[in-house]
Amino acid sequence: MAIGFALMAVELVVPGGILGLIGYCAFSLGRFVALGRNGSAMYAVLGLTALLIVLIIVFFNHFEKTWIGKLFTLGQRSTTKAGYVSNDVLEDLAGKEGSSYNTTPCRYC
Repeated sequence: MAIGFALMAVELVVPGGILGLIGYCAFSLGRFVALGRNGSAMYAVLGLTALLIVLIIVFFNHFEKTWIGKLFTLGQRSTTKAGYVSNDVLEDLAGKEGSSYNTTPCRYC
């Protein structure tokens, strides 16, 4: 159980989800062993996992509508109707020459 908790804690700083998933599996195995390794322990772990999945789905669907979610999410959409224009065309830079100032030597030059 401690290894699972540690892996989930590492997941806070290492992105990707793999360590968190492995940590959750180890944590669930620890709960299963702590509850007695019988059928009711299995149902308890599966029930808690199902509850966690439902809570995650509800959280991601309704988080941006809460007051704290409004603090963390962008309220405006980046649409062309709102004036957002991306510059994917770089033809105006063709043929121009520039320079860069680096503190390390260029490895590809």
